Amino acid sequence: MRYVNIYPEAHKLGLAKSALGLCRWQIRGHLDKTIPDLATAVQGSGDHAVVMIGGFGGSGAPIELIHAVIDRFRATGHPVGLTVVNTNAENGHIGLAALIEAGMVRKLICSFPALG
Repeated sequence: MRYVNIYPEAHKLGLAKSALGLCRWQIRGHLDKTIPDLATAVQGSGDHAVVMIGGFGGSGAPIELIHAVIDRFRATGHPVGLTVVNTNAENGHIGLAALIEAGMVRKLICSFPALG
């Protein structure tokens, strides 16, 4: 494989190499990152992982992806002991709240722990 620096002029834009992270390199040619289904997307999620979930109060949260992780947990018993980083703990019984109710979350890091 041949790697190509896609930000050759990064220093002129004021971007430090560390800020570019993994996005700095791109494989020349076509790279298909399509995942066929949700189950395949979450099969690599391991025990005691740190998971960052976007959205606030259900808005913008990847609800279907979260529930695919829950489905995997119910089928295999994994992943467990997750540390979840999110803006809030949500409420109700869907999304992050369902993940917590399923007993998969060991630690929750959030800036807005409860609604109401």
